[in-house]
Amino acid sequence: MKEAILIIDGMTCDSCVQHVQKSLRGVKGVLNAEVLLDEKQAHVSFNPDKVDLSSLHRAVEDAGYRIVENSQIEHSAHVFGNPEVLKSPLSAVEKITLPIKGMSCVSCAQTIERSLSKKNGVINASVNFAAEKAYVEYEPKLIEVKNLEKAVRDAGYDVRSSIQKI
Repeated sequence: MKEAILIIDGMTCDSCVQHVQKSLRGVKGVLNAEVLLDEKQAHVSFNPDKVDLSSLHRAVEDAGYRIVENSQIEHSAHVFGNPEVLKSPLSAVEKITLPIKGMSCVSCAQTIERSLSKKNGVINASVNFAAEKAYVEYEPKLIEVKNLEKAVRDAGYDVRSSIQKI
C-alpha cells in the first residue's frame, strides 16, 4: 500500500470535498481517500499494482479540480505494519516546455491543455497563451515527447523545434 498527499486547487465548500472524494474512491485500486477542505489536500491510500499517480491526478481533474504542481508531499508504505519511507514516484516524472505556434486566443490554449491532459502518462499540462508555451509534467515510462508533440498537432497547432526539458 502507498499513501499520497495531493494538494488540490479550486475546492471552496463541503460539496467540493464530497465530489473529489467520490471521484478518488471510484478509482480501481484506491483503498481510501479523505479530502480536507481547510488544508486543500486529499490523503489517498492505494495499491500501486492497480493504480498510479497519474490516475489519481486524472480523477481529481475529472471531478473539475486541479492538482497543484509537485503536490505529492509524502509517500509511504506500510509493510507488515512497519512504516517504510519510499523514494517519491515523482522522481520518474519529467517536465518539459513545448513552444507552441498558431494560437490566437486563450481558448486555443485551453484546447491544447485538454488535448495534452487526455494522454496517459501526462500528470499536468498548462498552456500560457501570452508566452506561447505548454508546460507539461509527464511520466516518460508511459508517454514519449513525440506523443506530446502529436497531441498538440492533433489539436490543430504546431510545436516549434526548441523544446526544453526542465
